[in-house]
Amino acid sequence: MRLLIIRHGEIQNFSPDEKGPSLSQGGKQDLAKVRDFLKLQKVIPHRLLSSPARRALETAEILNKLWSLPVEEVSWLRPGVSVSEIEASLLRENTQTQEILALVSHQPALGYFLSNLLWQEKKPAFDLSRGSSIFLDYDPIKSQAKIHWMVSPYLLA
Repeated sequence: MRLLIIRHGEIQNFSPDEKGPSLSQGGKQDLAKVRDFLKLQKVIPHRLLSSPARRALETAEILNKLWSLPVEEVSWLRPGVSVSEIEASLLRENTQTQEILALVSHQPALGYFLSNLLWQEKKPAFDLSRGSSIFLDYDPIKSQAKIHWMVSPYLLA
């Protein structure tokens, strides 16, 4: 399976609301740059899954202007999720090898997941900055991945 993993964009001040804070204006602008990059890369996912947190859903909606897919809220991408829950959920997805699954989620869960895939490390050595995305081939049975590219909004300035 192929994964496009995206960390939500920069946020406004913290919100006590259960859905959490919204994206800042700068975060929205950064994600528009990432969306333009994805268009150039011709990355077209077959599904777009997001954490139920507001910042992740807003990130998905900005990127989805490129694809017009239904945004699927899934609990296994929520803040604080464990690596084992992400891995088990992806294993259940049973996606065709070349189909792309886009995931919008949070640190440190993404860092733990990527560190485990790439270096079999249990610490969050892999730090995705806000708005960053990484495109990789993922074998959910072996829990291994090969990176194609990674981009940060700061590289696209």
